[in-house]
Amino acid sequence: MKKVIVLVLGGVLAGCQATPERQATDAPAAQPAPATASLTSAQEIQAAAQEAPVAEAPAAPAPEQTPAEPAEPVQQTTQAVAQVEAPVAAPAPKPAAASATAPVSQRAMGMDSRMDKVVKLINSSSGARQVMASDNPEAHQHHARAKALYNEALNATDKSEASRLLNEAVKAMYSAIRAASPASVLAEKKKRDYQKLHRSVNTFLEQHQRISDEKQAGAEGEALRGQVNLLVAEADAKYEKGQYDEAQQLLRESFEMLRNSIEGMRGGDTLVRTLNFATKADEYNYELERYKSQRLLVDVLLKEKRKSSPYVAQQVDKYIALAEEGREQAERAAAGGDHEAGIKYLEDARKYIVRALRTGGIYVPG
Repeated sequence: MKKVIVLVLGGVLAGCQATPERQATDAPAAQPAPATASLTSAQEIQAAAQEAPVAEAPAAPAPEQTPAEPAEPVQQTTQAVAQVEAPVAAPAPKPAAASATAPVSQRAMGMDSRMDKVVKLINSSSGARQVMASDNPEAHQHHARAKALYNEALNATDKSEASRLLNEAVKAMYSAIRAASPASVLAEKKKRDYQKLHRSVNTFLEQHQRISDEKQAGAEGEALRGQVNLLVAEADAKYEKGQYDEAQQLLRESFEMLRNSIEGMRGGDTLVRTLNFATKADEYNYELERYKSQRLLVDVLLKEKRKSSPYVAQQVDKYIALAEEGREQAERAAAGGDHEAGIKYLEDARKYIVRALRTGGIYVPG
């Protein structure tokens, strides 16, 4: 009887010594294969082990069989440890936003050379990661639409249709990124945009003063600058209150008033000839700003006229459609690095805006 008790106690001690509790904490790489099947490298295994909570092995159960089988408690304990640690040693990794994107086919690249850049923007850019990490449903809706439009562009058989769909996909993706951006980030961007536009208005004021002196505009020029200064002061007040959209709108009106007055004084010459641009990209951005300002005038000045006259509405809509087509061509050219062609497209597009305004009874020089 004594001999039996000693053997049982020895089996229990052997089981306790053989329990791999310390190995589970210090050597995660030695876990059984099922616990690490989802990890792809030693570094990932180590990272998973560091992040996972340490699971303590349960005490080894006392053997209930004959003393001739002392190894059974050891086996049971080892299995128990593996069962406890398996879920935490290999947590399911988050989907990798920056995973490798399948290469775009030559046929698709032939439809539009931006295909490979746009797919990266949608799937693996920092903006895409921001959208995928966001809990904003609107951001995910825009993202899904961007993907759908891109897939349509990828399978398009017409180059112009592929480019149009690609442009829409980019717009949808930027909408997703904006929706996923924290309010503080959006506010900072609006501040920067306002400050840039404010500097442009100040530059135009200086240009207007100089050209007024050249053309001897006198009191008329002074009166217009006075109106602009009032608008700028009102814009600054709204900016201080955090009303950035309203403030920027007032600056755009000021910008447009000065631009039209300067072009009128110069007999239709464009202001581009009086300013020096460091690069064609800067000139393109300036022309794009001019286009946006004039496009906005159509909505503001012709709103009632379009409601009251179906004919005017039809003609204005026709010119606006042509202008927007030119703007899209300009954006495609600029995206491909050809800013000079982009400038030409924008100049042509603005001519349609001027026709739309004149159709509605608004005279705009240029």
